[in-house]
Amino acid sequence: MDREKKHREYIKQKKTISLNYRGMFFTSSEKLFLSKWYVWMNGLCIEEIPPLNSTQKRFVDLFKSKISNLNEPPKEYERWYVELNKNQKTFVRFYFVNKLKDKINFYLKIHKSDSIYFYSKVVLTFGDETYIGKKFEGTHYEKVVKNKK
Repeated sequence: MDREKKHREYIKQKKTISLNYRGMFFTSSEKLFLSKWYVWMNGLCIEEIPPLNSTQKRFVDLFKSKISNLNEPPKEYERWYVELNKNQKTFVRFYFVNKLKDKINFYLKIHKSDSIYFYSKVVLTFGDETYIGKKFEGTHYEKVVKNKK
């Protein structure tokens, strides 16, 4: 079976999963990307399917050597993180949301917060959407998003 066909079969076999963002802000385009490609990218990273090109190979190597060994999300200015494309950064952010889910849940229960921004002080970035729903008015979340504009 050629490698591209293996990727197509992998995507067909895997069911879409319900993504839990655990209160972290992802833009609608990031959510769309994750819902469509998260299972496939995760399959690449855990080597269930082989990379098709040098870009995918570099990302898989980076995931194995660096990302999977970190205990907290990368800082926004770390060189290897800056060099990732937008979709790769989205995947990395969501990877850490999943990896830190127990700590995030604990933090949200204790502090009754709408974000973990002060928990990690690293880049589980809030994004840049202009509309903030009514439930976020007056919260820390609203202040951070407004300061990023």
